[in-house]
Amino acid sequence: MKTHLRNAMPDAKPTASSVKSFCQRYDISEPTFYRHRASMPACIRIGGQLRITQAAEQQWLEQAAQGRAA
Repeated sequence: MKTHLRNAMPDAKPTASSVKSFCQRYDISEPTFYRHRASMPACIRIGGQLRITQAAEQQWLEQAAQGRAA
């Protein structure tokens, strides 16, 4: 019997978001994200899709507060 991660950890919250949801949260377009990717949060690839971890997003926010991010 297979146990799916979703069933094994029902209270688990996602720790990485898609580029699309990140862009929606910060009101930027996806083309802008990719154009300025060097100054955006670090991404990881999961299942062929780019994801942004909460830690990378937090680091990006801290850098933005100090004037070092786009």
